[in-house]
Amino acid sequence: MFARELRSGSAEPDWAERVRALRPGAEPVEPGVLGHAFGALAGRLLAPDGPEAELYALAHSGDADLIAAYDRAAHGPDVGARLAADPGYAAGCFAVWTEHPNAGAEWRRK
Repeated sequence: MFARELRSGSAEPDWAERVRALRPGAEPVEPGVLGHAFGALAGRLLAPDGPEAELYALAHSGDADLIAAYDRAAHGPDVGARLAADPGYAAGCFAVWTEHPNAGAEWRRK
């Protein structure tokens, strides 16, 4: 349900924290379900209108799985096509990907 809210734009703020809070209550979570939720969050953050505050929270979350999902989405064909076609989007991504130097090891590893 949360993934659907993210995709529709109706999700309340604090996405990364909400995903992290929902996970323990849903354990054991099948990898496909978890991947779907994490992928929805990553996709929304990588959208041209992705909210900076939500990305900041993700970068500083220290959640290896969540950051890895973001990294996979960032290397996906949709983002690649957007980066190639839109210099403004590419510049925005570059700025985001190089900021947050104090976010922690998981973010710096991406």
